[in-house]
Amino acid sequence: MKGYERFSGRNAVITGGSSGIGKAAAGLLAAGGAHVYLLARREDALGDAAAEVRSRTRFPSQQIQWASVDVGDYEQVARWVQVYHTENRTVDILLNCAGIARAAYFEGMPLEIMERQMRVNCFGTVNMCRACLPLMKEHGGYVVNVAASAGIMNGRSLAAYGASKAAVIGFSQALRQEMKPHRISVSVFCPHNTKTPLHEKLELAPRPGLRSLSRRMKPLAPDEAADALLRGMLTGRFLILTNNWRAIYYLSRLSPRLTEWLQERLAGRGLAPSEEALAASDRRRERRVDADSQVVYRREGSVSEEMARLANISRNGMFIRTRHPLEAGLYVNANLFGDRFGQFMNVEGRVLRSDDDGMAVEITHTDQEIADLFELLGDSL
Repeated sequence: MKGYERFSGRNAVITGGSSGIGKAAAGLLAAGGAHVYLLARREDALGDAAAEVRSRTRFPSQQIQWASVDVGDYEQVARWVQVYHTENRTVDILLNCAGIARAAYFEGMPLEIMERQMRVNCFGTVNMCRACLPLMKEHGGYVVNVAASAGIMNGRSLAAYGASKAAVIGFSQALRQEMKPHRISVSVFCPHNTKTPLHEKLELAPRPGLRSLSRRMKPLAPDEAADALLRGMLTGRFLILTNNWRAIYYLSRLSPRLTEWLQERLAGRGLAPSEEALAASDRRRERRVDADSQVVYRREGSVSEEMARLANISRNGMFIRTRHPLEAGLYVNANLFGDRFGQFMNVEGRVLRSDDDGMAVEITHTDQEIADLFELLGDSL
């Protein structure tokens, strides 16, 4: 267990505990003998995660509990902490792993996307610390705030995500100094390319021109990232990094100009196919959809809904046939349904162009992975 038995008997509160690094860290802590309390928004995923974590416990008496909480809402956080405290529990370990990501170039990004990422990624961390630190001051403890490599060295289409994670790093630096007199250690974890649902959504999002070195690196499994996090806690270091980008981090510190030059070079040539090649690849991936697959989409600025047909769909976009297309630049929220899907699929996107036949939409978000959508259509990426 690599020294994780040192966490035996401790109470660990973990946000983002339904998947990814949060769930993996919960499993490792449970294996070390800790009591684990998982927080996330989705109750179904939380129940499954708790059962998985419970199967890894070291002792029968260990507590593995969960609660549905939106960490971006301080009132929800405060209510949960109050209930938690009334049951005479302390917080020994706080892992702030909750996070969301949406990739988009800044000029085309709706402000609400940036605000939501800041609310969850940054203020979600702040809210948990604000509510839990009073329970830790009497006996001390450990706080780890999960940021990302993008918070230190960011790239194209990640302006909102990188800014929210950079804020987490700055907040953690100040908090570490303020909490030292109370015997509360604070670290910030900056993983890179970890195979989590959040990472997969970023990889599948349309990010034209982005083919940086980071995307060519093999992603870590969540257990590997969680192991790096806990080992960093055992050593007490402030900035905890994963091995798959440690060398790049030190290069960025020693020679920022060289690192920026490499990023620009790799984004424009070398490892990257041309934009024309990417467009051709997308056309080859295009899937024709049966006529019975329909779309209900909401027109921007009103509550009216339009019926339409999904003509085709690719990795990055789709063409919707409708008599009432939206203007280019507006955003559309569409529900796809029909025999070919077997269920509703929600897709958000920006209208690239429109004519009498319909509108071409760049996909910016789906309620599940794009690959799943293609699976429903009988083919895969």
